[in-house]
Amino acid sequence: MRIIGGHDYYDVGLSQGRDDDVIFKRSTWPELSPGPEPTVPELRVLVSDKHGNKTSFRTGRWNTGLDKWRMTSRGRAAFDGSARVSYYKLAVNFAGSEYYGLSYEVGGFPPPEDSPRVIWTLRDLDRVLRRFYDYRVVFDGADVTLLFKPSVRREFMVERGASIAVWSYHPEAQKSGWTFDCTGLRELNFQRVLDPWAAWQELSMWVANLARPDRPMVQLSDQDVAKKHGYDKWSFRRMPAPGK
Repeated sequence: MRIIGGHDYYDVGLSQGRDDDVIFKRSTWPELSPGPEPTVPELRVLVSDKHGNKTSFRTGRWNTGLDKWRMTSRGRAAFDGSARVSYYKLAVNFAGSEYYGLSYEVGGFPPPEDSPRVIWTLRDLDRVLRRFYDYRVVFDGADVTLLFKPSVRREFMVERGASIAVWSYHPEAQKSGWTFDCTGLRELNFQRVLDPWAAWQELSMWVANLARPDRPMVQLSDQDVAKKHGYDKWSFRRMPAPGK
């Protein structure tokens, strides 16, 4: 697959060669587009404070509850009622599969550089809770478990002729929306969801085949089939003797 425009984390696949007949055109400055809002289920995760008292993390509640903080001289989070941690839906449709997470901002500003900007897994959520609330996730299994189960949503992408779609909140526009065939998955830590090689393989297959389901199947002639399997005109004939 050949990629035109920008760079992203899954471009490592280019090191294995490319098929110039398969082209993916990617935008570095995509426009915010309206569209149906992704259906992200309400998140409820069991958490506990440092004393072991358990409660449920729910984004709607924690947007306005224990989310007052300030930065101390050591860069730790402490509560003083001066700012608010806000959570927003995040969705990435990658080659027809849609993955869900959360993005967040603090007091209208991006989070500190050492904090994840997005939350894909229980471990990501645990880091945020420990930093801003002094809470932690009560793990029951692997900590890399995704917060939400992915869904298959191919028709949405085929209708728009797209391979990648991102639903996210844009502070400068103060609204959420879709961007299509964009770069920026590295900045969204999407490699936490799909490793570079898996992402490259899925995208290559989508661009080559699945994004064009109405493409007619190529019909091969008998001669083409023979060449494909390595036969030539002498495969079923006896070659003439030398000098004849």
